[in-house]
Amino acid sequence: MQLIHVLRSLGLLLVLGSNSPLHSQHTTRQLDSLFTELHQHDKFNGNVLVAQKGQLMFAKSYGKADEQQERDLNIQSVFELASVSKQFTAIGIVLLKKQQKLDYDDALADYIPELAFYRGGNY
Repeated sequence: MQLIHVLRSLGLLLVLGSNSPLHSQHTTRQLDSLFTELHQHDKFNGNVLVAQKGQLMFAKSYGKADEQQERDLNIQSVFELASVSKQFTAIGIVLLKKQQKLDYDDALADYIPELAFYRGGNY
């Protein structure tokens, strides 16, 4: 499956970890231009959120939440992602492991204290 097909109906979340400053008017204009162009060519319909070091840098919606009812997307729009997001979660975990920010055997509660009750299972 080509990435562009995934982007057509997927809410896109980008979390950037580089040290270069992302929040600038130039970068914001470039992002908006890119996703506007994709949307105008029916290559993207969704929400974009770009954050760097926990700071929101860019957030915008492009397209319709419901074509038949002509309802526009907004930043609170919910996407039914099913199993599509698992690959993104997995690669994020692999990258954090390579950066030695987590270990595959770490308890989930180390990162999400609200899930301390969950002990996991043997798979």
